[in-house]
Amino acid sequence: MTDRRYVNLALTVAAAVALLIAAGVAVNAHACEVCGCQDTGAKADAAKTAPATADAPAKGHDHAHGHDHDHGHAHGAHTHTHAKAAAHGEKFQRDRQAILAMAGEYRVDFQFQETVAVEPGYELKEPYHSGATEFVEVIEDTGEFISLQHVLVLHPEDGGEAHVVKHWRQDWRYEDTQLTAFRGNRTWERVELAPEQVEGKWTQAVFQVDDSPRYEGIGKWTHTGGRSAWESNQTWRPLPRREFSKRDDYQVLVARNRHTITPQGWVHEQDNYKLVLDDAGRPKNVLAHESGLNVYDKVDDVDFAAGRMYWDATDEYWQDVRAVWADLLDDPGRVSLRAKVDGDRLHQVMFALADDVKEAGAYDAEAMRPVIRQRIESFVTE
Repeated sequence: MTDRRYVNLALTVAAAVALLIAAGVAVNAHACEVCGCQDTGAKADAAKTAPATADAPAKGHDHAHGHDHDHGHAHGAHTHTHAKAAAHGEKFQRDRQAILAMAGEYRVDFQFQETVAVEPGYELKEPYHSGATEFVEVIEDTGEFISLQHVLVLHPEDGGEAHVVKHWRQDWRYEDTQLTAFRGNRTWERVELAPEQVEGKWTQAVFQVDDSPRYEGIGKWTHTGGRSAWESNQTWRPLPRREFSKRDDYQVLVARNRHTITPQGWVHEQDNYKLVLDDAGRPKNVLAHESGLNVYDKVDDVDFAAGRMYWDATDEYWQDVRAVWADLLDDPGRVSLRAKVDGDRLHQVMFALADDVKEAGAYDAEAMRPVIRQRIESFVTE
């Protein structure tokens, strides 16, 4: 069986580091931002790689869980596109090109800094800085819907076997009228928009490492003066895990996102503030403002083979995981999740099942689908 010590790389930094040190692996600990997970990365000056970060919730739409599409790698994927996509015009095609340009192999740099203390007596926290390496894969492209999966690849300093963690996912949908909004207290709600509210716009739904939802925003891509960028509305999201394991003084990170395509790759900027909720889940007060800058620079000197082997071995499993979440999030009303079931967090349970699939060498969909649904639904509160 695969060494399960590495299933929990998305846990707290302390836990991840302890596991790797116990195995004799020298690493630097990093908490990633976009998905909010905790990861562990090799020192840049030794291995010139590290684990990556990114943020992403899911939504329950039909495209997200089909089983008959191509799953080629991002650097040469053959994707199928609805014929009607071509009818949207040049602006739509440029939007698509910008989204697809985020696929590739990257070294990522993450910086976050609290900038303004709003709460009386609040002291700004130390800036956060970490790095990682990951690849971003186009796992589905149907024209008006594009799904990008991030996968971390960790190379230990001693040159040992690379360690892989499935990371966050971002789903882009054109003129989407159904969004998933975070409401605090591990609760998400479906929100319906009118067609006139979404005209010419794309939603970006971000999902956690276990494919549970994180947040979703909507905005327009603009292409001016050689600059392609997308800016979101203001969204609520759960605490990033760089702070989740260390802080309990606020409940919601309120954010606006900007994604900009660059000659070297792309950049994700965040304008955040940290919101305290009252016992009823209503906004109470703001602690501080925060700025975030995540820079994705393309690389050609990092070996991502281990990550691609993992994804090829578990792709069908994760398709079925996404299908369950699609069903849950398509239902009207709210979805609330338990923090733990039988002492385990959701990502631990789902990663362990993925590990079993990888070790088996083949995927038995008929046997696994009811297991996947049961495990996920056990975390859903009534």
